[in-house]
Amino acid sequence: MVYIAFAYLSLVGLGLIDNSRGPLYPQILEYFQITKAEGALIFSSSSLSAFLTALPVRSWVKKLGIIRATKISLFFDVISCWGFSFCGEGELGFITLLAFSVLFGVGVGLKTISMNLIINSAYKGAQKRKIFSGLHSMYGASSLLAPLLVGWLLTKDLLWTEVFRLISIPSLLVLIGFCKLGHLESVMPKTGEKTDVPLSLLVSVSVMLSTYVASEIIVSTRLVLYLKEVYFYESAEASFYLSLFFVGLLLGRVLFSIKELAISTLSILRFSIILNLILSITGLFYHPIAFSLLGLSMSIFFPCVMSLISEQFTILSDYLVAKAMQAVGFSLVTIHYLFGLVSTYFSLEAAMSLVFILSLICASILFLERRLVLPAPRD
Repeated sequence: MVYIAFAYLSLVGLGLIDNSRGPLYPQILEYFQITKAEGALIFSSSSLSAFLTALPVRSWVKKLGIIRATKISLFFDVISCWGFSFCGEGELGFITLLAFSVLFGVGVGLKTISMNLIINSAYKGAQKRKIFSGLHSMYGASSLLAPLLVGWLLTKDLLWTEVFRLISIPSLLVLIGFCKLGHLESVMPKTGEKTDVPLSLLVSVSVMLSTYVASEIIVSTRLVLYLKEVYFYESAEASFYLSLFFVGLLLGRVLFSIKELAISTLSILRFSIILNLILSITGLFYHPIAFSLLGLSMSIFFPCVMSLISEQFTILSDYLVAKAMQAVGFSLVTIHYLFGLVSTYFSLEAAMSLVFILSLICASILFLERRLVLPAPRD
């Protein structure tokens, strides 16, 4: 249980920092007097370094272990936030911000893989879907808290640089509290060793997961900007809509971690993506509150994909989780920059339509990839 607690609390720290960047994004653009395309480098630089960090996953899992890798990532969280807090104005300050964004991304690359591997390795029971839901409900909780906390800190006349410094405290406390936590073995094929998983299936699972995550990240990091510039909402109102999104993420994952549904994992995933399509198109053409409601429909998707991998590929599940998270890292590198380009040269409305497009790609795999159907009953 101590390993599961470590993974849960580590994700809380990451969620607070990661989801503070969205609410602070308009202030950062104004502070450095940069365009949205330039501002997108803040997200894409960290996503790129996260992706590159995830590439040699077999190597660093073997050398560091998943527990030590998570501790290192927590340390990078703290250092990055303090680095953000000392960024001055002008070009040099922006370059400094990007440099620490890269460092933050390295931590993200380590942690996003290691935390899922911790759960997969530490828990061998029959309710892994619920445990994964519990893990990602921690991210939902911190995602909900982050914009509220940022909004409250800004009312105290704190600068965005000072907010980052305070947001790093939870990660520091987790690092100190679990500094003596020991090694946990993770099963990972050796570098160059062949696996029994067809490349086409690996690609399908990776694209399915990465398109979903990219759509969630767009909403969580750009909804405030979208509401302020397209609908002219005040910061408080826009942050409230973002908070509703995170409430949905948290509520869905908490309920799913408590209640075991007598429905196949694949059926749950298909139901989730259909709701995503309906709500995203509603948000684009009817009312933006539908984007907030996406939190509830998206909440169950990620933990269910992790559970699906664990159910269908028992021995190689650690390897597949790692490979899928590599694809997620690559998608985030491209989607942040793509969103910045589309919003700068077309419109924010066009950029937000990426949520629907990505969900459509994800849905096509869920309904057309026959190999996702489990050959045996689930746990």
